[in-house]
Amino acid sequence: MTTYRVFNTPFETALRLAMLLSVVPEDLDATSIQAIDFLATYGKAFSLSNHNANGDNRFMHCELAARKGLVDRGLKILVKKGYVLPFASEEGFLYRLSSKGQAFACSIDAEYAEEYSDTVTSAFDYVRANGIESIFAHVENRKDAIGG
Repeated sequence: MTTYRVFNTPFETALRLAMLLSVVPEDLDATSIQAIDFLATYGKAFSLSNHNANGDNRFMHCELAARKGLVDRGLKILVKKGYVLPFASEEGFLYRLSSKGQAFACSIDAEYAEEYSDTVTSAFDYVRANGIESIFAHVENRKDAIGG
């Protein structure tokens, strides 16, 4: 019997990233996408939501580094399907949802999708106000505090 894994896969990440890019008001680089996705998934820990979208996890701070690969592979899936458009800028590659990607993101009809999208808006504002570096520093401090 074959067991298919859905959670913590590039496919799951691609679904979240499509939702993320459908609500942010500007094009983003992969590092910003990674940070916003992490904040939106663990919104409660950053006072952005009343709960963490993927549940409470004592070791959530250890996930941020692992997300880079998942975000890169998730973006690759979305680009290959024509849902995300990458383009070069002076800062490096930026990503934007295509109209096909917008339609796809809007078709994801679930309570999780609504809650995640709402928290993405707060996470985007948090990143703009505090900078990406502050998120990575916060995570490093928390990892050190729990012995990660």
